[in-house]
Amino acid sequence: MSKKAELIVEGRTLALSNLDKVLWPKANFTKGQMINYYIQIAPVLLPHLKDRPLTMKRYPDGASGPMFFQQNAGEHVPESVRVEEVDTRDDGPKPRIIGGDLATLLYTVQIGSIEVHPWLSRVGHVDTPDRCLIDLDPGDDVPFKAVVALTRGLMSIIRECGLTAA
Repeated sequence: MSKKAELIVEGRTLALSNLDKVLWPKANFTKGQMINYYIQIAPVLLPHLKDRPLTMKRYPDGASGPMFFQQNAGEHVPESVRVEEVDTRDDGPKPRIIGGDLATLLYTVQIGSIEVHPWLSRVGHVDTPDRCLIDLDPGDDVPFKAVVALTRGLMSIIRECGLTAA
């Protein structure tokens, strides 16, 4: 049986479906549980997404199934989700989902996004990023202590440059 719900988020209605769909089979973790998790962590997460176009990594059949990236908002985005035209260098203005509010975040889960990647710049200032991302993605053969050592070295350089890291 597929669970459905309508959620009122900040005065806006968001339709949710397939809440019992298992996203992580080994943990038996469902879409409904992921939505609940995002509701709980929203106060910490949303400021990091605020005003940033989102790139979604969607897994329609859960984490063990095929995935694809989506940047354009798509044709059937509900009114409760923030969408704005963002200039893309190659293709001109395109509708993008913009992060920063709970309804938009939960919608990304509704459409099967397991990963959401915010741009490093904000709407209205896409050519002037205000963040830098250093992605430590070691291979399986790299010991964790090497990752820790690299991180400590990076933090030292960041401090020497008078920058902050989060």
